[in-house]
Amino acid sequence: MKLDNCIICGKNNLKTIYKDKDRNVVECLNDGLVFVNPIPQKEQLAKYYSKEYFKTNFPDEEKQGSGFVNYALEEKFIRSGFKDKLSKLEKFIKPQGRLLDVGCALGFGVSEAEKKGWNAVGIDISKYAVKYCKKNSLKVRQGELEKIKFRYKFSVIFTSHILEHVHDPLVFLRKAGEMLKSGGVLYLAMPNQKSFIARIMGSKWFDYRREQHLWFYNPSTIRKLLTISGFEVLEYGIEYNKILPKHIAIRLRSYYKNPLITKLAILLEFIFKIFGSESATLPLGNMYFFARK
Repeated sequence: MKLDNCIICGKNNLKTIYKDKDRNVVECLNDGLVFVNPIPQKEQLAKYYSKEYFKTNFPDEEKQGSGFVNYALEEKFIRSGFKDKLSKLEKFIKPQGRLLDVGCALGFGVSEAEKKGWNAVGIDISKYAVKYCKKNSLKVRQGELEKIKFRYKFSVIFTSHILEHVHDPLVFLRKAGEMLKSGGVLYLAMPNQKSFIARIMGSKWFDYRREQHLWFYNPSTIRKLLTISGFEVLEYGIEYNKILPKHIAIRLRSYYKNPLITKLAILLEFIFKIFGSESATLPLGNMYFFARK
């Protein structure tokens, strides 16, 4: 689907900033929104989220930039990150009522929310992920937020690193607003296209290479999208991520077929081994928002 106009300003003032094979990334020169154009069809996007998405062979050139190195292996770091987000959430709403985790993957966030006292439900488009969750007795349904129906509304909707994947962010955000109770809270996290990492890498920023990522936001464009969709921004901040050093090295080697980058990745992994560090908590160029309906 080719977009002639920016979804924020409605103007046709688009400039290509990255191009590779069939992937063309453009920037709106009016408001700074960056996106893949044309947007792939939904059927094409759905094929990305198989079992391999959660444990992919990164060094395989055909899969470079796709999915996770090993999602399950990072379980305790993902759970820890979700606990931090739930603690921040308590500044705006008490842990009671219904919470929806959109793009819940293997359900670690749903599980942590339940422990906090939330009546937590997850949705994911991946058949594999939903099956994994149900094996662990979690309340999870397969489907897209834009199409799925519930008989009730939610106090909180969590969308961590989902908005860059969706077909139409305005449709997604407006549906989230409809599914929230009055005064309900929306949590968003995503890569920041104006982060230090993104700025120094320019057109070589690794997120432009991730085939599932369709939209690239900065604080200004997210604020505009939230306002258009009827939300009030409560808090914005830098997201710190816990990650295995080995996985950082694998990602660097897979994104960039460059001898210097490969040596840097190996050195990084070696340094962490010397200091005996199991994981690193780093600002990897991501941001988060809390917003109220």
